[in-house]
Amino acid sequence: MAIKKMKKTKSLPRARARTGIGAAPDTNFTHFNDYIRMEVDKKDVASFIKTYIKQTFDKDKQRVYLAAPEWAFTPKHFIASTILWEQKGKAFPDNWNAKSALDTFFAYLEDMGNKYLYAKTEEVVSKPRKTPAEIIQEKTSDFIGGIEITLDEWTEKSTHTVYVDLIKDAFPQSTASAVVSFYTPLRNELTELISKKTPDLVEAYSSQPLSVWKKYLAFVQSIIDDADKYVAAKKATRTPRKPRVKSADKQVVKIQICSENKEYKLKSIHPMSIVGAMRLYCFNIKTKKLIEYVSHKATGFEVKGTSLKGWDADLSRQITLRKPNDVLPVALSKTPNQIGKAWSALTTNTTAPNGRLNRDTIILRAMSK
Repeated sequence: MAIKKMKKTKSLPRARARTGIGAAPDTNFTHFNDYIRMEVDKKDVASFIKTYIKQTFDKDKQRVYLAAPEWAFTPKHFIASTILWEQKGKAFPDNWNAKSALDTFFAYLEDMGNKYLYAKTEEVVSKPRKTPAEIIQEKTSDFIGGIEITLDEWTEKSTHTVYVDLIKDAFPQSTASAVVSFYTPLRNELTELISKKTPDLVEAYSSQPLSVWKKYLAFVQSIIDDADKYVAAKKATRTPRKPRVKSADKQVVKIQICSENKEYKLKSIHPMSIVGAMRLYCFNIKTKKLIEYVSHKATGFEVKGTSLKGWDADLSRQITLRKPNDVLPVALSKTPNQIGKAWSALTTNTTAPNGRLNRDTIILRAMSK
């Protein structure tokens, strides 16, 4: 994942004229790296890396590396810095592992290049047509590229809602999943920087204090959380292939739930999914209670009017969430055991639910065990 660094100011957009990669001061690697990041145009960074690839690797490697999308090159200022510093014959600082940085980048580039080469189909003589998979992949690539630009221009006052953007253009679930996969390594890297203060990372992110990187981490985390919620929302809107109980459609005729809540970016699953399920997670948007129902019947839950039937009063529970946005992603995506561990870490009291579903209830998940 790209290492992103910022100027020692509250705002990151670049304002000074750029004078080219060749003018970088070479007395100190950190200053050298900062210069290339702040003064050299992103297109020049990409061009420099591509030229290096053409001069260094054989034809097969070139074909794979250069097949990667443009946004895989443009934010990699530290790669250009490492290559040029090495070409100048300069010694790297003890806390900068140049070989590891380059190996990691080219392994990433090889993976991206192979994916793009694999997605290509043979050219059609008349009018070449893109497959649906290629169209989705291209749109996904452009979408992530837009997020990259947002991150590159990030300031402490930046606001960006990926969830809204995904809904606006009705992106498929795979796009949101790709966003999660792409930015999880960056999130983990920033978390390691803040919690463990690894020397390599401290050096790489030395242009700003940890207080700024904590806000940047929160921004990256919000991107991942939004994408996770979109995946959950897409799953929720899928109509079950068939009801688990023959009369499921009739059971849920009178049910009253909240179909969607924009404040928490949640959508209820289809009510028919409740019937026959063995475990159910709900969230009350008014009381902020997370509710877990566990069925005591071999045939699972039933619904009568607006009430849930067949739930175990001893195993079922509810808890008030002080910070719903921190806990809801866990309830939406983790296993019952993982949810149980997160539940145990909460400080509010666990109480017994009443089994009623109303217009403030979001049905998060229905599980078979």
